[in-house]
Amino acid sequence: SSDLYVTHGSRLDERGFLHSAMATRRNDWAWWRGIPNGISLARIGAALFLLTAALEQNRKYFQWLLVACMLSDILDGWIARTFDWTSRLGAILDSTGDILVQLIAIGGLWMFYRETVVAHRVPVLIVVSLYLAEVVIAVFRYGRISSFHTFLVRVAASALGIFVLSLFFWRYVDWIFYPAIALRSEERR
Repeated sequence: SSDLYVTHGSRLDERGFLHSAMATRRNDWAWWRGIPNGISLARIGAALFLLTAALEQNRKYFQWLLVACMLSDILDGWIARTFDWTSRLGAILDSTGDILVQLIAIGGLWMFYRETVVAHRVPVLIVVSLYLAEVVIAVFRYGRISSFHTFLVRVAASALGIFVLSLFFWRYVDWIFYPAIALRSEERR
């Protein structure tokens, strides 16, 4: 039959040619599945502008773009999980965007809040070292960056995100910093 599906989202016609799901009546909305990946790609692209803002010492632009990047990270994952639009490509794009934004955010902290980072260098170095060690070990062992999305990872990332945003928008606060560092360290163990 002309509606014989070979894989999810594609079909063979009567002559045996493979057609995309977007061309079929049953999956007219298949392109929506790409929305989370599009959001992740936008975050990857925004990372270049985030880096530029840090290098040009444009704190206001940096902090607002960082907010947009963090919100896009929440949004793409929520959309993908809610509508069951998860994919291997999506996980790779999401992790790539996460790593780029996190590394640039660390650089931004150094550019804009060097005194605070230096004053708290031991806990900051512990978290950064654990993060980099995990990335290096995952690439060495599995040939790719790990992509853990457990509850603890989400809580730790949220806590650290709240600290970073509070630093950029208000000031340094111990009671936000130390729990965020502790959660991030525990999550990386």
